[in-house]
Amino acid sequence: MKLKFALCSAFVVLCLAGCKSQTTPAVAPAALEDTSIPNLTIIYGSEPVARSLGFVKGKVFRDGQLMKLTGSVKNLSQATYPIEYQVAWTDGDGAPLMNSPSWIRVTLNPRAEKPIVNVAKETRGAQAIVTFKVPADVQIFIPEPDPVEVMKYQQEMAARQSQK
Repeated sequence: MKLKFALCSAFVVLCLAGCKSQTTPAVAPAALEDTSIPNLTIIYGSEPVARSLGFVKGKVFRDGQLMKLTGSVKNLSQATYPIEYQVAWTDGDGAPLMNSPSWIRVTLNPRAEKPIVNVAKETRGAQAIVTFKVPADVQIFIPEPDPVEVMKYQQEMAARQSQK
């Protein structure tokens, strides 16, 4: 009787151990704000946007009397979808300049880049803020980004960090 009880107990323990839920590693949330480029802040409107977009070759520099922003927004996924962006400028103290930047809509093809060029409207402009979001009138599913494109983007970001 004790042998049957021991065997039944062992069987139950093994069954319960096999039913243990497998925990998947937690995916780190994507950063919604990127300040890795001097004088530039990039804001992503949501986590899916932050995971599927990258801002590459970005720089802010003085062009004559005014500051200028250049760079490209890159689609890291394998889907085509629309995105809106806005460029706002602040002075050296971080106070916004008195202008009302409009939202610009672009459609990004898979793994494609779209250039962004913007010039500050005043000589006091010192820092740029670029905000990306999914248009409010569009309901879309943003797929996970292409791992190869993410790796290339991360390598570029690491190279940018090492140049500082």
